[in-house]
Amino acid sequence: AGVAGGVSPSAAYTAGLLHELGRFVLASVAPQKYRHIDAGLVCEALLKEEEKSFSLNHVEAGSNLAMRWHLPNGINEALRCYLDPSSAGEAAAALTRIVAVAAHLGASGNGLTPELLEPCAESLAALKLDAATALSEAERALEGLVS
Repeated sequence: AGVAGGVSPSAAYTAGLLHELGRFVLASVAPQKYRHIDAGLVCEALLKEEEKSFSLNHVEAGSNLAMRWHLPNGINEALRCYLDPSSAGEAAAALTRIVAVAAHLGASGNGLTPELLEPCAESLAALKLDAATALSEAERALEGLVS
């Protein structure tokens, strides 16, 4: 967020922490039912399975809870749109794209690689960032957590 500019790093941090809030909600409300959803599913496949089991998905559940908590609209929209950043309104577009990139980077247990960011090319271009810069910033942030 700091490198991309125009987005408060604290808002980006908060949205990043909460981007899968809905998964926690669904798993808490119906743990037995949520256990039947393959933990390895991501994106559309995950949303379809959640909708089949709950008639809503984690994106909707997280966004609904964010509204109830009266979180800022930008954070709520980032939670709602992080899997499809192009659907975010202009006011939350940059924050949503940052969360989308961070979600892709955080989804890998195999380290940070340029391949992780291939699905984020449109978001990176809109943020005026390249993959190398995004990876460098992610590594710098991780070092700060470990130190």
